[in-house]
Amino acid sequence: MLRSIIVTLFMLLGLVQAESQVSAPDNAQVSYFSFQPLLFGITLLAPNTAVTGYVTYERPIALNRSLILRPGFVFGTDQVTDTSGSIIMKTRTTTHEFGVALGERFYKERRTDGFYLQPLVQLDYLHENASQGDFSVHSYGFVHKGLGYIGYCSHSRTIPWFIDIGTGYQIRYSSEKDNSANAYSYQIFGLAFDLNVGIGL
Repeated sequence: MLRSIIVTLFMLLGLVQAESQVSAPDNAQVSYFSFQPLLFGITLLAPNTAVTGYVTYERPIALNRSLILRPGFVFGTDQVTDTSGSIIMKTRTTTHEFGVALGERFYKERRTDGFYLQPLVQLDYLHENASQGDFSVHSYGFVHKGLGYIGYCSHSRTIPWFIDIGTGYQIRYSSEKDNSANAYSYQIFGLAFDLNVGIGL
């Protein structure tokens, strides 16, 4: 786990340092922030669902390339009711997750507008409390993701916007302790999917 976190941090720092040495050309689009109101609104209004929010910062660094920085958070409580058996079981999970993602957009045209491809790496810290009846588990750890996106961005009007979809791989490292004082650690590997719709601020 520690090795993966260190590698990710060095990748983030290296990319930031490399891109910071390149200034955006005069005819590139200006930097801007965008918010994802669709995701935030759905998770805010949906019952028994943790609220999720992301802010994306895009900084043009060349005629058809831009740097992406995306901090985000997940905060709230999920409740799932299992009625498949003879006994109704309710699982309640409180989640606190925050992290940051760094990527680069490669636009098809010679400007930071239109269709693009975007590799991205993300590192989140995750803390959860789950309970089912008298049993409870406290867990914490890190989620490391690497994804590739295809999307479209428009700066042609006053308010910029973008939409993209991505897939990749994720690794979760967690340590858990239940209310019986049993402690253990584990790793979860799996596919990751993401859909984003952002509106410029």
